[in-house]
This record gives sequence, structure tokens and C-alpha cells, in this order.
Amino acid sequence: IQEGEVSTKFEPYGYRIPVKVSGKNKIPTNEFVSSNIWGVAIIKMYLLIKYIKPGKTYNISADFICDSVPGAITSNVLGFQLIKKDATESKIMTVSHRMTVGETYHISSYFTLPEDTTETSYLGIFAYMNYSKSAQRGCGGRIENIQIEEGTIETPFEPYKEPVTTNIYLNEPLRKLGDYTDYIDFKNKKIVRNIKESQINNSSSLNKFGGVKDYSVFFMIKNDLLDYGEKYKYNPPVRSNTFKLHSCGIANSNNSWTSNYQISASVTANYKRMCFTLPNTITDIASAKEWLTENPIDYFYITSEPDDTETIELPNIPTNKGTNIITVDTTIQPSKIEAEYSSFAKEV
Repeated sequence: IQEGEVSTKFEPYGYRIPVKVSGKNKIPTNEFVSSNIWGVAIIKMYLLIKYIKPGKTYNISADFICDSVPGAITSNVLGFQLIKKDATESKIMTVSHRMTVGETYHISSYFTLPEDTTETSYLGIFAYMNYSKSAQRGCGGRIENIQIEEGTIETPFEPYKEPVTTNIYLNEPLRKLGDYTDYIDFKNKKIVRNIKESQINNSSSLNKFGGVKDYSVFFMIKNDLLDYGEKYKYNPPVRSNTFKLHSCGIANSNNSWTSNYQISASVTANYKRMCFTLPNTITDIASAKEWLTENPIDYFYITSEPDDTETIELPNIPTNKGTNIITVDTTIQPSKIEAEYSSFAKEV
């Protein structure tokens, strides 16, 4: 069942993780408008921003092939330019070189696509091998093996590969707290959960701290809290949708707390506890449990006992010959992706 009047392809219920595999060359060759007369190749901006993003840096490279040279030409200007709609130019690079018939001349450089780039603000990227663009004089030829790739470093040419997206479906999302994450173990087809969900409610075994004057601070023992040692001192990360996270320092210290409805994990040499503050009108455990009957506190924490009992049917993720770039097309990006691969070739 989906919203709206139009039916789309079936997807299982759950949280979708789209895993995209693409090549390093961002631009399909057929998107270039090419001229074999004056050696000009153009990719229009409304096409370009489908593949590369404003504010990011890319390397661009190409082979310039000369087919004919007028006798009066002493040198050619080869290069790449970003052209605005108002005809102003932003040079990526230019090279002066006298081309000879049959010669292939390779150039590369890098550029950052301006943050203000839109379909309407720029015409596109021009690659050219003209003596004079305005007079359209220069050697006749072709521009081939055009490659735009992320970063500043040029790597060997590879043709564009159409991205393929494979969806993975989970019953619950993968979560992260501090340096610890839930993750998919592809090798063993399991989900490993380092982050646990729990609740403080009226059946929880509570205690109340004395010596805190400004707030009523309660706690419960949580023996499977991960002990971070000195990294987080007293407070390993914890997250709640109903209470504000607060690193309380020493939990039974009055100046460690700043407001009501705060939650904190506290690990000391002797105790592992979940602590929280309530208004001073709640004076004892009985009144705290009465309040929790209507207001249970949901929270997530890092467990010292990861759960790896959840199995998952994983789809095959296709790859291509050459470079494979694996990305996860979710709003929140994974903290880390690791992949294993094998090859029948003698060298990998």
C-alpha cells in the first residue's frame, strides 16, 4: 500500500538502503556535442549538473587529435573552459602547442564547479583546440576520451558506466553513537547491532541520588553499558527522543546538572548507570514511578554485548570491469564502508 493514485514497482516493507555502483568517469561521452571541423566539444550545463555537483573539485582530461592543419598556423591553443550565459569565461587550463597531422595531444587539469552553478547560469564546459575561437581558425580534428573524475589527480581513462542501484531492506535502521555503529556483515549475512534501544518506565529498578539540591536525580543500574575508559571519562554517548542528552560529569554532584528532563550515561570504576533528572516536585521513587507510568523514557545506548542474531537475505551487488565507486544514496551517509573483492587475474 502506497500513497497516491499511481502504482510503482513493489518494494518490501522496511528501511531501504540504496547501494549505488558507478564508474569513476562522471560524464557519458554521448552527452558531448562535438565538432570535427574546429575541434570543439561542449557539454551543456543542464546535462552537466546531472552528473557533477557544485562546490566539488574534479579532474578533467582528454585526447586532442589533429586531422588537418592550415599552412598559416604556427601554434594551437588547446584547453578547457567554463562558459557563463553572459559569455564571460573561466579558464580551467590552456596550452599552446603546434599540432601536426595525425598527432594526439593529451591534457588534463582540475577545477571546482562554482557553488552558484545552475542550469541557467552557465552554458557548460567547452573543450577546444582552436588557434582563434572567435575566427574559428585552427586545425581540424577530434576530441576524444574525455574524462571527468572526482579529485585533483588524473587517472587512466575509463569509459562512463551507467550507475546501478541495488536496494537492501532492513526491519530497523542502522544506528551510530560516538565511534560505534550498527553494521551489515555481508560475509556472514548478519546485522550486528552495537546500539541498543531501551526504556526507563514504572517497572524499572530505580534509585535516587542524595546531595543534589536543584533537581531530583534518579538512576538505574545498566551493566551492559560500554566502558569507554578515559575516552569519554564518565559519560559514554546516549541518545533519547524524549529527554535532552547531558554529560553530567559526576552524577551525584549538584553542579553537574543544568535543567530538568536530562539524561546521561555514567560509568565509574564501580558502577554503570543511566541517570536522569525530574522536577523537584517529584521527591521520591514512588512519585517518579507514577510519573514514568505516563511518561516512559526511550533511549539508545552503546552496549558491551553486541547482538548478531539477526540474519538478512542480501542481494548481489553488481560490479563492472575497471574502477567501481560504491556509494550509499541516503540522506545520512554511512560513517564507513568496507568491501572485499576477488579477481581471477594474476595481479589485483
